[in-house]
Amino acid sequence: MIRDGVIRSISPLSRKPPRVFAAPAFFDAHCHFLWMGMERIGIDLSGCDGAGSLLEAVAGRAGRQDEGIVRGEKWDESDWSDPRLPSLPELDSVTGDRPVMLRRVCGHSALVNTPMLRLVEALVPGTKTLGWPEGALLVEGPVLTAYELFPPTPGEMRLAVSLAQEAVFAAGVTGISTTESAGSIQTVADAAHPELSISVSVHSNDPLLWPDASRTGRFAVYGAKIFLDGGLGASTAAVEGSYADGSEASPAMDDAALGRLLEEAARRRLVPVVHAIGAEALRQLDRVSAQFSGRAPGTIRVEHAEQLEPAWPGGWRAGTHQFSMQPNFVRRWQQPGGMYDQRLGSAAARRLNPFSLLLRGGFKLGFGSDGMPFGPLWGLSGAVSHPEPEFSIPMETALDAYSLEAALISGFEDLAAPLSVGRRADLVLLDSDPGQGKPDSTRVLFTIAGGRAVYRDACLPEGSADGF
Repeated sequence: MIRDGVIRSISPLSRKPPRVFAAPAFFDAHCHFLWMGMERIGIDLSGCDGAGSLLEAVAGRAGRQDEGIVRGEKWDESDWSDPRLPSLPELDSVTGDRPVMLRRVCGHSALVNTPMLRLVEALVPGTKTLGWPEGALLVEGPVLTAYELFPPTPGEMRLAVSLAQEAVFAAGVTGISTTESAGSIQTVADAAHPELSISVSVHSNDPLLWPDASRTGRFAVYGAKIFLDGGLGASTAAVEGSYADGSEASPAMDDAALGRLLEEAARRRLVPVVHAIGAEALRQLDRVSAQFSGRAPGTIRVEHAEQLEPAWPGGWRAGTHQFSMQPNFVRRWQQPGGMYDQRLGSAAARRLNPFSLLLRGGFKLGFGSDGMPFGPLWGLSGAVSHPEPEFSIPMETALDAYSLEAALISGFEDLAAPLSVGRRADLVLLDSDPGQGKPDSTRVLFTIAGGRAVYRDACLPEGSADGF
């Protein structure tokens, strides 16, 4: 029985068939919490099927009388029948004088109009879109730091936090590892639900703005976010060789710069949370973390590692390197004809996201979503039904990676400890076993954080949570 937020007793399971499937609550090891909420405030472009429908959606919002930047999110041209992006003149023609920034689903590129480009150039001199003056696509730096360059209002930020945590609890998640700007950390801490566990990796172009590591209750400033490359969708990940179109991308910094960031993280007791997707970026991290092993932090978290196999086994050390990966990428982009195929060709695409390599090597592996889309139940099939069978993992292992292991690599070892009398309980109750059918058809009935029901499915009658 759970009362007052802690387990008061543990009873043996009934011999009757279970009415629900109970499991440790999910923990998302990689998301962008504030961005998740801002997506729900801005224009949702995920349903667009081409440049025409995107322009139509943006024209409606830009024509309103309110002021400020028009923000749109989640377009993905890899799903369009015609992947041609709108040009700068086309975007200008439907947006007028309102600055517009429309971020791709990966967050590494954005379509902007001329007024928005002028605002960016004023803060980041020399910024140009790809294919300028006709191109409307901006990549990396100003896109990644968009909320630092052009902060939402305090009211928008509070609303974003509220909307994001609703989505988090509804997905059966009670803990997240999120990347936030230095300026937004306090707002997130103040506005978030007290029973939501939040592990923050701070991102700033200036590492001197990194705070020291800290933890108060369920809120922890845990990591320092470091980008070694971009994204496959934007063709800016530092992959081995070239992309299918012949373009190439290099790591975002040299070895010395990476070493300085690792040392600064160590000085502030922050875990380096290193974004490295392509094999060249992964090799660099492997090489530099070995060179700085005497001065760098004892733990380094590797984010994504999609093209890990060519950089394996390298000098990776299970006692130092932990990995956060995203099975939803497999489901969304690693099928025949998907975005991975389009960017790298089918042979290379099939070998991405090799989950089993890490587990066979004894490395800690936690799963997250990167918000594409958010929700462990949607992503589970990517882990257990990888297109390359040797890289698939069992359902039980995948559930652990989406819960206990994700919490462990995010600094919440207490959430990964076994249940016992007096222990705060974080549980998810599902209507069926996700291993017995399609996981994304499983419904979250209750989400319980700290022994309290923070989400109840609308189909359940009032009072259903009285036993908790």
